[in-house]
Amino acid sequence: MDDSHPLVRELEDGLAAAAEALAVGASVSDGVLGHPVSLIHDALTFEVRVAEPTPRAGVVFVSVDDFLRYTPFFADYGPPNLGKVYRFCEAVDAALQQVWEAGSGRVVAWCTDQPHRRTNAAVMAGAYLVLRCGFSADDAYTPFVGMRPAPLAMRDAAFGLCTFTLTLLDCLRGLDAARRQGIFAWETFDIASYEHDEQLSNGDLNWIVPGLFIAFSGPLDTVKRLADGRTTWHPRQYREFFRRNGVAAVVRLNKTCYDKSTFTRAGIAHYDLFFPDGGLAPPEILERFMHIAETTRGAVGVHCKAGLGRTGTCIGAHMMKHFRMTGREVIAWLRICRPGSVLGPQQQYLERLEPQMWRLGAEQGLPAGSRRRIGQIPRPLDLASPPLTPARSGEGAPATDGVHTPGHGRAVMPWPIRANRGGASGDSAPMGAPTPSASTAQGVEVDSMMSPGGSSHMQAHLVPRRGATASVGTEQEARAQAASGPGGFAPDARRTRSSRALGSRSRDSPLHRA
Repeated sequence: MDDSHPLVRELEDGLAAAAEALAVGASVSDGVLGHPVSLIHDALTFEVRVAEPTPRAGVVFVSVDDFLRYTPFFADYGPPNLGKVYRFCEAVDAALQQVWEAGSGRVVAWCTDQPHRRTNAAVMAGAYLVLRCGFSADDAYTPFVGMRPAPLAMRDAAFGLCTFTLTLLDCLRGLDAARRQGIFAWETFDIASYEHDEQLSNGDLNWIVPGLFIAFSGPLDTVKRLADGRTTWHPRQYREFFRRNGVAAVVRLNKTCYDKSTFTRAGIAHYDLFFPDGGLAPPEILERFMHIAETTRGAVGVHCKAGLGRTGTCIGAHMMKHFRMTGREVIAWLRICRPGSVLGPQQQYLERLEPQMWRLGAEQGLPAGSRRRIGQIPRPLDLASPPLTPARSGEGAPATDGVHTPGHGRAVMPWPIRANRGGASGDSAPMGAPTPSASTAQGVEVDSMMSPGGSSHMQAHLVPRRGATASVGTEQEARAQAASGPGGFAPDARRTRSSRALGSRSRDSPLHRA
């Protein structure tokens, strides 16, 4: 078997993890590998387990494995997409709500000891601290420092040797940057639309920046039939979706595979900016892409063949310029929104572009994220108590000034919970008023129940807001077109959109000057 085969790589990862566990003396106690990671003192713990937990009084178990299904393109295995992260956070919210209503107890989020699952579970646990507790990425990462066995680095979805990896911290920084810039807001994220639109038979559409960029796989004039009998979308179906959702322009980065008049006759502008599959955008192509995005009054739909490599590269460059995100933050966010995005040398290309894009944004007088506010992001919950401080491995959390969310100085917590032991001096105060309906409002119904195997854990019954989620076909041609389970956003037609500043294009391009 070829050394680059995914199964070989998984075996190698497993052996490496086992060797690491022996090397660092990782012990197993009560089924827990190594030491539990304390995320919120007396409230939330993360554990890697070699066996399913047994029920115990005052502990509610949430299995992270239930949210970790990832369909690889090659040897990639993460990070988990935004829909999975959101569903996990809902389940933890509901578990903590149950503990609060009981008046005592704690929540344990746990996963099985498989290297890929352990890594993706750590991403989810850290994401909870960022998205639901308002922690900065660095503070959310702190509890995992010293975790043994350590989370693995994540590779791209391209075939061949891996030359660039993303870490747990990179993923958390991507989520944190998106939250701070208003690209993602928990209160307005439509999980049902996300899960619906990501399916290949429903368009394989993902909002990378809501109201600004939507990524999708390249349409074909001749649709493909999937294994379940459904088909990929015809350009006419994309046209109708775009008209309903404020998409005013389409950028095609691959070769012609449909008649663009399907869009132009409906008043949707169409641009062809071809460059080779897996390649790097030439300066003139990137400059033209920026000009289109900065002058189009409406959202821009972007696609290449699969809507992953070239699409993610061009969108990522724009995000670095206008949101002052780093190359790694952009790549992490793109892959969480739409797994498989940015491939091979495109990763190093975006990192090299970072200082240039920041400079161009500054030259145009664009403070980070302020050129165009995407949608209307609601103000975080009004909390009256000091911000929650992150737990640190093996010790109490020191007092801090807290983590600031946009427009607010408090951590966002959906339930009342007391500050960490060892945090701010004096008696800790509740973190705000309870919201008993918070979990059910998000379409999740949670019961603490005994499983047939005898373990007590959280059963999350996911109820989409609009019908059942479609399944993705498994035909080889469909896999070449788009990913199974990519991530993205669904827009809210009721959100207000501010008009964007018009950009200018100079003959003496700054992209050429760099």
